Amino acid sequence: MHMSETPVDVLALKLPEATIRRLKDADIKTVEMLASMEPQELCRATDYRSPGWCVEIVAIARRCMELLELAKRNKLSRHTPHIQLIEKLFEEPLFIFNNIITC
Repeated sequence: MHMSETPVDVLALKLPEATIRRLKDADIKTVEMLASMEPQELCRATDYRSPGWCVEIVAIARRCMELLELAKRNKLSRHTPHIQLIEKLFEEPLFIFNNIITC
């Protein structure tokens, strides 16, 4: 039996069900995009957001991508302290960016 190796599949065993329901391929793409941005770019794209918020979101997105990579290699334990960053990232910010950033 061949299993797909997407980040969502791997994380399904690691994250609470409510978080998994929010994880979609489009969301992963959004996180990748945020991780590749500089905070200044994010501030320009979301001109009503504070610079500190932009710095935090970019940092969380970058950490999230590291965690997704670790998860793909099966090196992410259920007790990894930073797993909450993934949950945080998939809350309020993601819905904002899905509506604002359409490129």
